[in-house]
Amino acid sequence: MKKTLKFLSWMFVAVLSVLSFSSCSDDDEGHPYAGTVWEYEDIYESGTITTRIRFADETKAYYEVEQRNAGGTIVDNTSSPYSYTYSGTLIVFRPQQTGKANLEGVVSEGVKMVLTNTSNGEEISILYKK
Repeated sequence: MKKTLKFLSWMFVAVLSVLSFSSCSDDDEGHPYAGTVWEYEDIYESGTITTRIRFADETKAYYEVEQRNAGGTIVDNTSSPYSYTYSGTLIVFRPQQTGKANLEGVVSEGVKMVLTNTSNGEEISILYKK
């Protein structure tokens, strides 16, 4: 009986140690947005307009709008730097240039972001993770 209890207690310790090591792997996922690009392309007869959020790193992002003519040549391209913070699925963008709007992104399903101008409450675009 003592041998059985001793064996079971050592098995319990072994199982706990394995579980504690395997539970640590979720902490190493890294930053959920750094290095990602989210965009949507509107297609017209005269060309395309692509709206994009490019997360450069863990604190910097760029709001970009690119316009191409029907031949695919870029005719207009703007890029505005933002700093950002996030909490869960909410991302708050703060402009790094005067005169630019505060933005807010709400991520759903891990691949879709609704981007809103918080200055006037207007929805700017729905972007998808590339």
